[in-house]
Amino acid sequence: MLRAHCTERQDDWDKELPFVLFAARDSVQESLGYSLFELVYGQEMRNPLKMAKEQWDNPEKSPQLVSSYVEDLRKNLEDARKIAETYLSKSQEKMQRIYNKRSKARQFSIGEEVMILLPTRKSPFDARFQGPYTIAEKVDDLNYKVNTPNRRDKVQLYHINRIKKYAERTKEPKLPVG
Repeated sequence: MLRAHCTERQDDWDKELPFVLFAARDSVQESLGYSLFELVYGQEMRNPLKMAKEQWDNPEKSPQLVSSYVEDLRKNLEDARKIAETYLSKSQEKMQRIYNKRSKARQFSIGEEVMILLPTRKSPFDARFQGPYTIAEKVDDLNYKVNTPNRRDKVQLYHINRIKKYAERTKEPKLPVG
């Protein structure tokens, strides 16, 4: 949401940031089954439309006792946490299956030079292949540890979809023009 909004409104995106954050916190996350606000506070966010609807539906609503409110909140948070864990686990498994389907059957050997898909310094939303780096260890068929001496962690774990074989450029002779 933030990337799309910043791309669309490059000059004054910072003024719209509170509205983007409000929308993100109030939106139900597919992987969790709840909004982020519900997981933190144990209840739906009360936006102006919901408050108007509550007032319309219950004009004489009696105030709730603090102790019963706290107990209800505690129970709602615990229930939401359990359900969110289940949703998140299922969602992670689904995303992993989808991601692994796109994996190409490739193998690298220890010491082989490779390129790694990494975010660029200009924009964390953009990525390009950088390197060459060397394979340090094969963890399993889809994951490799790679020596990355110029990065914060000297050895990092990468999925095979972010690795490609390094091919050194050869200088081609210049052809005569004419």
